[in-house]
Parts: sequence; C-alpha cells; structure tokens
Amino acid sequence: LLGLLRGRGDLDAATATDIDRTIDRRKDESPVQPVPGHGESAARRVRRLHKAKALTDNALAVALENGDRTFVIEALALRAGVPAARARRMVSVKNGKTMMALAWKAGLSARFAMDLQRTLAQIPPRAIVNARDGLDFPFTPAEMTQHLALFED
Repeated sequence: LLGLLRGRGDLDAATATDIDRTIDRRKDESPVQPVPGHGESAARRVRRLHKAKALTDNALAVALENGDRTFVIEALALRAGVPAARARRMVSVKNGKTMMALAWKAGLSARFAMDLQRTLAQIPPRAIVNARDGLDFPFTPAEMTQHLALFED
C-alpha cells in the first residue's frame, strides 16, 4: 500500500522521503521473509524464528496477511504443541470453535482467532465464532481443551 502511495506523482519531497523510510523499515522488521537465496521451507523458518524468539504474534499476522498459509499452520502447530498434520486437519474442517481452541492453545488472542477463521480456515462470515465482548475467548479453558481433544490421534 505504501508502495502504491509512493508511486503517486502529487507528493511533496518530505512526504515521499517519509514513505520511503517507512517502506525500508517495514522490510527490515518483517521476520517472516526467508533468508534470501536459501529456499527455506516454512517449517524450517518457523523453527528458526521460534529459536530466535521471533515467532511473535506480529510474525503470524504478517504471514496471514501475506497469504502464507503453510507458515501460519506450521507456526500454530509449534506454538500449540501439536503435530503440523493435526493443525492442518483442524484448519481444514473449517470450524470456528476449532480455530478458537487452536488459537487459544497457541497463546494467541481471541481477536486473532477471528482473523484465522476468516482468512486461514476460510469460514463464511455468518459461521465465524466471535470473541466475547470483542476481546475474550467465548469458551472456558475446559471447553477448549475438550474441543482440541477431538483431534487427538
């Protein structure tokens, strides 16, 4: 978006410079990008970021925004302590309760769980489970644990 804005011809020099700096800073801040030239897999990137304590909520949000489904699923699995295959199954069922429970287990917010439902699991808007009061998980920890148990092997 900033790149498109920068491409406009009606910006003064100071604004254009500020946009250029912001673009450069955001490129530097994004931990989700693979190391150039290494063809790093999503799973390896997730492990590397986790080891560097950089597998943050922001890293997941950037990956989700960029459509990097594999990275997000691998990150959810690692943060939730479940096998990646199980996390993929949980996403594939397209169930709002499942996504809420997985986000909770991964230590993410209920608000982000709504984004996961919409973008990652592609749950239709009318079927999305909303955060309680816009912020809190709508289920008790026992209910979420029970829901996660449905996917154990």
